[in-house]
Amino acid sequence: MRKVDELRNVIANQFACEYKAYELEGVCNAYGIEPDAGLEPMHSKRLYVLSGLNKLPDDDIWKLARRIVKEFENAEMIKTMEPYLADTELVFSFVTRRRIVDFLDSLSDMEGQMKLDDFLSFIWNMTDIPDIFIGTTVGEEIMSAVKYDKTMSYKELLTNRLEVKYLPDETFIKFLECLVKPVIMRQVLDYYSEHFKITMKYSLIFVYSTCPRCDTHRETSFIANGLSCDELKAKLLEILSR
Repeated sequence: MRKVDELRNVIANQFACEYKAYELEGVCNAYGIEPDAGLEPMHSKRLYVLSGLNKLPDDDIWKLARRIVKEFENAEMIKTMEPYLADTELVFSFVTRRRIVDFLDSLSDMEGQMKLDDFLSFIWNMTDIPDIFIGTTVGEEIMSAVKYDKTMSYKELLTNRLEVKYLPDETFIKFLECLVKPVIMRQVLDYYSEHFKITMKYSLIFVYSTCPRCDTHRETSFIANGLSCDELKAKLLEILSR
């Protein structure tokens, strides 16, 4: 099967998982997909969407895939699309994310003064119970593996368990913002104690990266000074692209 045909099936499956049968007609119309008139989404959502995708030219399928990766902002979608689009539709590339994970792993306590599970709860649900017979929450499992038993490193936690590689850009930016809260990253922040929980005026963000041309390591810092999401993103991109 051609890669673009595989992609058609991936998109059809994603739409089938994402939407109710009664929603599909309107959704398909919004994305320029025209399913066969004789098919009913109530019978098979996947086949309904696929019938319309099969009518689209190959180039339009690639464009559609890029569009839904951006609009769905779904980690599972980014992961599913990786064999087809890699990280071309992400602002923070997989390489950049790996470098940030390596830096956080070197800190050994990215959560600062907080408990690790409390810190992670800013982004992930730590109260889920994967196995009702064991009764342990996700947060308790992570605390046990990373902090108590030491069977999982921060790198393994972020890469394999939490899969930050596949986070949508906006969620990844939120993760970065959490890292620069004074209460969390005390070792990478320069601030006065009286401003501890009030302001980030004296916060420092450290970025550790590798030069792609000469393979030398470098560390850059800048004052956060209450940067917005867009300003933080632009600053990090500027540093990591040097």
